[in-house]
Amino acid sequence: MTYYDQYLREIGILIKRLRAEKGWTQAQLARKAADLGAPVVHRQEISQMENGQFLGSVRKLQAVLRTLRYTLTATVARKPQLEELETLFGDED
Repeated sequence: MTYYDQYLREIGILIKRLRAEKGWTQAQLARKAADLGAPVVHRQEISQMENGQFLGSVRKLQAVLRTLRYTLTATVARKPQLEELETLFGDED
């Protein structure tokens, strides 16, 4: 399992728990997300999210989380280039 897969599973567990705490069905959560102006989210997509198998748009995932009063944030990072490593870890003789 990749880091990405684990991350999706953790988000799915959170969505399922929050939805259950509110007493909503998957269909109700999908409708409530749409009522907040989100792109159309189908009940099947909520199921995929909860099972860590959602491969749809980030906008839909954000909309569902926003409906549950959560936000999705991301940090974009890149690996340093070989030339940059010397600057970062060079000898200090």
